[in-house]
Amino acid sequence: MAELSEQFIDQIYEASFVPEKWPVLLDELARAVDGMGGYLFTISRGASAYVASDAVAPHVEAFMDEGWMAVNGRAARAEALAYPGFITDLDAFSQEELQSEPIYRDFLRPRGMGWAAGTHIPIPTGDVLSFNLERTTARGPFERPYVEALDRLRPHIARAAMVGARIGLEKARAGADAGGARPAGGGAGRTRAIARLQPAHGQADPSDRAGRFGSCPDHRQESRRLA
Repeated sequence: MAELSEQFIDQIYEASFVPEKWPVLLDELARAVDGMGGYLFTISRGASAYVASDAVAPHVEAFMDEGWMAVNGRAARAEALAYPGFITDLDAFSQEELQSEPIYRDFLRPRGMGWAAGTHIPIPTGDVLSFNLERTTARGPFERPYVEALDRLRPHIARAAMVGARIGLEKARAGADAGGARPAGGGAGRTRAIARLQPAHGQADPSDRAGRFGSCPDHRQESRRLA
């Protein structure tokens, strides 16, 4: 899987300065590791911002809207492990625990999800970046070679996401807050978010694939995302 790093490094750094590229990158990186999509959160003491590929954006929105952040055992386990690399669900839970953990039993599995590879990245500002790729339940957990390939990308993701957190995702959060709500709907929701990111251009680049930007005015302790 060494080629995975070479294939995506340039795209990762491009997305750090052109935030509307994140949904495309998340989608393509997920596909490269046999995933369905991905998402990136900035979790801060104020409002938290996210960007997601189109396939998982509705699930992320439902997760927040239905109040799952308050009982997200997946994120709690990942935070407790504090591992400086990508982890999978089987690194944090036994097979038996996965059957009874509410976030899996009542939210992820009914949606055909439940296997992820993700990492938490603390940054000097005190914020935390959460980068995650999801697989379908049917596909099964991430194999170790895929996780090792993602670990080789992690330093680049961390540097790019730190820049993006300040340049792009913060603007997306401010735009969503100014609009009074997270973008709703499909591609149109993403177009509205990008229009706020790029007021001088007015409209999103039609060559970009669909995805979703959003924000949520939760405090850090309440922002337990789909980690």
